[in-house]
Formats: sequence, C-alpha cells, structure tokens
Amino acid sequence: MGYRRGLNFSELNYSFDIFNSFLVEKFLNIISSKATNKIVDEKNGAKLRITEIQTKFRDKFSKSLEEYKHGIFSSLLLFKNFTYFLESDYYISGDNLSEEDLRQFYIRKEILRSIAGHTCPKIYHLSLNTLSFLLILCDELQEWNRPKFDDLIKREPSKEPEVEIREFVLVPNQKIHIKLTYDFDILPDKTKYFVDSRFRFIHCLLRSAKDDNNRKEKKVEFIWEIKFSNTQYTLCFDSNKDSFDQLDVYFQEIDGDNEFTVKKPYNIYKDNRHEK
Repeated sequence: MGYRRGLNFSELNYSFDIFNSFLVEKFLNIISSKATNKIVDEKNGAKLRITEIQTKFRDKFSKSLEEYKHGIFSSLLLFKNFTYFLESDYYISGDNLSEEDLRQFYIRKEILRSIAGHTCPKIYHLSLNTLSFLLILCDELQEWNRPKFDDLIKREPSKEPEVEIREFVLVPNQKIHIKLTYDFDILPDKTKYFVDSRFRFIHCLLRSAKDDNNRKEKKVEFIWEIKFSNTQYTLCFDSNKDSFDQLDVYFQEIDGDNEFTVKKPYNIYKDNRHEK
C-alpha cells in the first residue's frame, strides 16, 4: 500500500521472525515491568532508580501473545515501528537510571501496557480509573459495525444497541453506570452472545484479588444494564460489600406498559437459560 496523506501504511505490517526475537523479548519485559526506587543505603537514604519485572504480568502477556490477541500485537507493532518507543531506557544491571529516564520509561510502559492489556482478561483491575480499563470499556461499548454470521445467512441487518453512559465518576469514589438498549426481543438461546459473554468478561476483570482492600478504599462500583424489548439484564459490582457478595446479576421481564417485574437472579455461568 502506498502513501496516503503522508502516511506509509506498508510500514505497519506484521512480520515476526527469528531476527526480531530480541525486540519481542525486550517488549515483553518493558510492558511487564514497574519503575521503582530501590533503597541501597538505609543510613544515607541512597536510592537506585531501576525497573523491575513483575513476573505475573510477564506470564499473562506471554500467554496473550501466544493466543494472538490483537491488543498485544497492536502494542508490539507500535513498539517496533515508532522510534519514540524504541528509545525506552530499560534497567538491565548496575545502571542507575536518571529520574527523567525513569519517568519517560513509565510513560511509554503505561501506553504499551494499556494497549496490550485491553484484550488480556487474565489481568484483573483494582481501579476503574486507568487507561487500560478505559480502552476495555470503549471496546465493549462499540459494536464496530461488524456483521454477524447469522445475520449474513438470514440477510438481516446488524443489531446495534443504543449506548447510554448514565454515570461516569472517578473521584473521589469510582462509579461507572452504562446501559445498552436493543430494539428487539431477546430469546433465551441468544443471551450467551448478547449478555453472558459481556458479563463474564467484566466479572473476570473485577474478580477478587489480593489487594481487594484498595478497591474498598476507592469504593469502586460498576453497573451494566442490557435492555431488550422484553427483558433487562443487570450486572452490579460493588466493592463496599464482602468479597463473595460484590457481584450481583439479575434480570427483569418487561410488560406491555414498559414496567419491570421483580428482580430474578441470573447465573451467567449456567448453560440452562431461564424459562420465558
């Protein structure tokens, strides 16, 4: 592909052969590391500015690369093709990074990690106030006009919902409330695609973690409603509750006057759907 308005898209292609293995390894190390000050002399308070690999991130990102997730491939593509990212200073051994080098590393790492992590559900999130979670949210709320296989077979138009962000507050507490509204009835055998997969994904991201107390301090609350003509499904995550009670998923039927019936629990991990 040639130039278009000054951009050479042919440079942004996928080519990962043996000659690029060093850059791939360095890329994985960068997005899996944290910038830190290591005290080397407690008496004088001397610090060593270094980067440290967080092995759990290294394992999860390696698995994501193995599964060809588009998030990590997009991040790797940016790293390999933009000089800005190739100039990332990375601590190897014995070198004390300058304060500015460490700051620049952190900026580059956060950009690359957020892009790589938005398709890696194995990474849990303690906060909604991160670039990575924002990218995930944007991805989930956008249907991208992709036709579904069933729609192509039946020659039906794609079913795109109306998206409403009802609440988006990140300070002092964190609360996000979104609603998707479809203008058709949902059948029980269709909930797996429209409801279950989305709710399971969010539950995986907000699952219980060793630093759950951090979420309690921030008072993290996430509400997602998916409404159809005949039913509404709701996922509520509230970090103020005990660990086993933080997630609440239920559905409500809608009568002819657009009134909701009583809440009924809904199991997103159960194959048998509720009866209509």
